[in-house]
Amino acid sequence: MDKSQVLFIEDMPSDELFNSLLKGLPVPVFIFTGQEFILRLSNAAASKVFGKDKQTIGLCFETAFPGIEWKEFYEALKKSYSEGSRLKAVNVEFLSESQQPSHFHFSFEPLFNGENQPYGVMATGIDVTKEVMSEKKARLDELNFSNTILQSPIAVASITYPDY
Repeated sequence: MDKSQVLFIEDMPSDELFNSLLKGLPVPVFIFTGQEFILRLSNAAASKVFGKDKQTIGLCFETAFPGIEWKEFYEALKKSYSEGSRLKAVNVEFLSESQQPSHFHFSFEPLFNGENQPYGVMATGIDVTKEVMSEKKARLDELNFSNTILQSPIAVASITYPDY
């Protein structure tokens, strides 16, 4: 690539820079505006994970995400907007189009206008499905082991030493 073709950050308009950064992030990002929570931006990572395309841009939350039970997400979105505060929603679960459960940690960042009034919220998500599923499997394995011990016809003892 020729160096004259490289666009430096300081040469980019701030809106273009902001959109380029958000769209290129490897984590889902949504920007909602107004009290109706109109979807203004959904990056490629969000589209891939949640199966939504450009047709959802400009739609309110309920219309853009029909049938998705995201009560915790929606409540945090409303609270972040109304209070103008940063919030987190941990282990938000939803069913993908293939009906597989997915889990995300979401952060909600209010967006303010020039008069310091909230006009929208940016929500970013981190996929923690593998961690949640591993934790559930570990709990199930522990329960199964305990049940095996309790149902054993012979005595079982577990001896532990302080150094081990």
